[in-house]
Amino acid sequence: MAAAHIATLEALRTHISQARQLLGDQSGRLQAVRGAGYRWDQPEPATVPADEFIVDLETGTASLNGHTVELTRYQSAVLQMLVEADGKVLDAELLQRRTGISSVAAVKIHISELRKALEPLPVEVATVRGQGYRYRGAPAWCLRPRPRPMGSLHISDGQVLRDGEPLRLRQREKAVLELLLERTGQPISYLELRAYANIPDIAGLQTAISSVRIALLDSPIRILHCGQGSDAYMLRVGTR
Repeated sequence: MAAAHIATLEALRTHISQARQLLGDQSGRLQAVRGAGYRWDQPEPATVPADEFIVDLETGTASLNGHTVELTRYQSAVLQMLVEADGKVLDAELLQRRTGISSVAAVKIHISELRKALEPLPVEVATVRGQGYRYRGAPAWCLRPRPRPMGSLHISDGQVLRDGEPLRLRQREKAVLELLLERTGQPISYLELRAYANIPDIAGLQTAISSVRIALLDSPIRILHCGQGSDAYMLRVGTR
């Protein structure tokens, strides 16, 4: 590249000022060196803070400062809820409903095991007596699974198959998903879903829906509650 020929010192200063305005601080800085001229200072590249607690929902791991621990499916789901609650206290009943864990007693067992898994890291699942649990520790965030194509999702011989592989669902959960798939995009009432899947109460239906949602977490399939005041669910593809 040929050197620029600028007629006067004042013109040079004008060009330097214009260059600073164009570049800002995004790629470097033109520094005036007193009594010598100008120099180019390249800023340090941005780095991800090492002290952030990351819950990777795709790999089932949690990491901080280079240390990584492995989590089970339900430990990941509980930890995700606590981290995304941003310091708020969540009770065991809510955790049970949203994660699809079988009972409140089982939630407590999973939390006990989660605490053991997190022992190498300076974070904790704290108990708030009489209220529930909350995450406490370093700034935290969750890496969600990257959506995979829906592929071939269908029911065969009582199994829900995705790309030929069975999803891990209980019988009632399979029945709920079967009806939702059959009528994709149409609201289906709580009553009809419960009757079809032989689920005796609303709590059981909500648990089944939570389990199906977790099983389909890395797919573009979403099971939506159909608005406030509407007792129905609907399956959509490609909708958050």
